[in-house]
Amino acid sequence: MRVVLFNDDPAALMPFTHLKSPWDIDVGGLTLKEWVQAIVPDAEFVEQSGPWQESAGALPCLVLSGRLLPSEKLADELRGIIQADDAQLSMAREELAYGYITEARASEKTAMPIEVTLLHGPWEIIKYLPQTLVLAASHRAEHLAEVRPRVFAGKDVELPPTVVTRTDDGPIVIGSGTTFGSFIVLEGPAVIGEHCIIRDHACIKKSAIGNVCRIGGEVEWSVMGDYTNKQHYGYVGHSVVAPWVNLGAGTTTSDLKHTYGSVRLDRGAGREETGMQFCGSFIGEGSRTSVNTTLMTGTVLGINAFAFGTVRGFVPSFTSATSQGLIEVPLEVALRAWERAMARRSVIFTPRVRDACIAAFERTAPQRDAYGVKRGVPLTL
Repeated sequence: MRVVLFNDDPAALMPFTHLKSPWDIDVGGLTLKEWVQAIVPDAEFVEQSGPWQESAGALPCLVLSGRLLPSEKLADELRGIIQADDAQLSMAREELAYGYITEARASEKTAMPIEVTLLHGPWEIIKYLPQTLVLAASHRAEHLAEVRPRVFAGKDVELPPTVVTRTDDGPIVIGSGTTFGSFIVLEGPAVIGEHCIIRDHACIKKSAIGNVCRIGGEVEWSVMGDYTNKQHYGYVGHSVVAPWVNLGAGTTTSDLKHTYGSVRLDRGAGREETGMQFCGSFIGEGSRTSVNTTLMTGTVLGINAFAFGTVRGFVPSFTSATSQGLIEVPLEVALRAWERAMARRSVIFTPRVRDACIAAFERTAPQRDAYGVKRGVPLTL
């Protein structure tokens, strides 16, 4: 079946949509595209930038907003409209969420069930994380062995006796080839990807860890993307960290205001109200922090951003936050750093990735200007 994924609001999940479409973002051990593939095994995906537009192609077809949050309710809704084979568009607060097209124009619009969620900001990934983790863990556990009660693991995974697993709130899923040190605490629901290294004394609670990550210290209620490193002590809580991020030893994210009030954050277009009391940091792809970096509550780093010391607010893409202010990271420095990081994990820095980074650098230049980022300060290759 043809499945059309459309990106009607590219800014909604910034900084994570600089280099990815929303349906490819890990929202808790699972992407929307992976979930749709599980619901519709014969899916043939068509990706559209911008709002959905009817186009020539095989019918019937599914139409889905890239901002839909995976859920069992969504699966039930999609299976239901496919089985009914009746054209409809389902709306959420006047936004198209999904539809089923059987003719040139859909004949009917129906109200969107409130249980199906459209994401309007990256903080909502955190808001719904526990239930997304349970969904992802249950989905992945079907193909894994149960090595402890409600703990499921792939091949070549050994849990030492000193690894404590707590599954009262949800299952724990561990991908193949992941290794564990000693005196570790894992608290479900949690999804840990393949070929990760979990260091001694790590504490991972209600979080999604991507593939080929190295994790130490404490990670709570957070999403850590593929190939991301947080090897040493420090705390990451109520945060979303994109792939290919490196957090230096001692890096800590604050996730609670002194006033216990709702967290507001800035993603480059002014301050936004999250409505959340616990809200940490949102860190774009390829960004890095130095040792002992403190990210204050609601800090946002764009892609290829560098952070030193105490950082708050918004750090634009390709910007270094230093004690001397915001300084632009030259494009060639950013590209070389990313290429070196990938080489350390035996991953090729392809021309496609390079071109995407160059386009993002050019696209985000006005934002750096708006935030007073200094240019021409030398940074060493």
